Amino acid sequence: MTTEIYPQLNSSKINEFEKLNQKLDQKWLINSIIKPELPRILETLSNCLNIITSNDDMKLPITTNRNDHIKGIIVRNSSDIIELNVDIYLKSLNKRFKLQSKSSFEICQINELISMITKTMIEVHLLIQNFEDDQINNIDDFIKNLNNIRQILIDINENIDKPKESLSFPKHSISLNDNFIVDFKPHKIDDFLALDVYILKSHIVIEIISFEKIKQDPWNKIDFKTGKSYIENLRKDISENKKSLNFIIDQDKKSIGHYIGLQKYTGLDYFKRGITFNNKVIIITEKIEIQCQDPYLLVISTKLNSLEHLISRMCENLNKTLS
Repeated sequence: MTTEIYPQLNSSKINEFEKLNQKLDQKWLINSIIKPELPRILETLSNCLNIITSNDDMKLPITTNRNDHIKGIIVRNSSDIIELNVDIYLKSLNKRFKLQSKSSFEICQINELISMITKTMIEVHLLIQNFEDDQINNIDDFIKNLNNIRQILIDINENIDKPKESLSFPKHSISLNDNFIVDFKPHKIDDFLALDVYILKSHIVIEIISFEKIKQDPWNKIDFKTGKSYIENLRKDISENKKSLNFIIDQDKKSIGHYIGLQKYTGLDYFKRGITFNNKVIIITEKIEIQCQDPYLLVISTKLNSLEHLISRMCENLNKTLS
């Protein structure tokens, strides 16, 4: 009987073998599990792109069991709303009137969705092309690219789930004067009414906002150099403890207009509810949101969520080989 004694490996050599084993595990996982899925992922993305860019008109009714004050239709073609007719009653105006679109306008979220799906398809296609053979020399690059695809899909699903702040009221709206025929007098309806259309949880949402322009000094002031209103600057000062709410109360005490009924709102009302919109400071008096279920958006959302979960699992499994 013979016994062979191998020299003891130093820690650096052990680390080297461990890293080699990790790379072999990752290589097996990429070649056997991940790469075969990539063409199917590309096909799913292509289907989503075809659905959202379809030239078929999607006609959706604007009705709800909870609110009979709004009736009408909305028609979507790809990223454009080509028709929007609304019959609406607003309590704040004590008026029923009609809005009828005279030109198409886009839903910015859908434009971004199309762009991001296209970008994801390019990334997946490059991943297939650049790592075609079974001898993947640069596994780290593959993992990095796969993580990039995962992040784009996360961004896509967030885009479908809700609009960014820059695409939400009051930073974003659709001009009623420019885009609609309004059955209402006076005709300059943008002075007291705003409309926006966006995507929320895969639904098309129509938001109608009635508002009043603040006329009282200094609450109506805007610094046109910064675009910030007096109210916004005051909120910042109070949040930074440079001023307190007593400052607003003291200002109210100096104005007797409110106490004799000349002022509809107090300084605290302006402070809490004042919003900067289209270079003026306003108070919202009524807001109506109505959701229209869009079957195409629901299908796309389901597919893209599934892709995000699939690729997230791939990335997690690749990371587990390192532990």
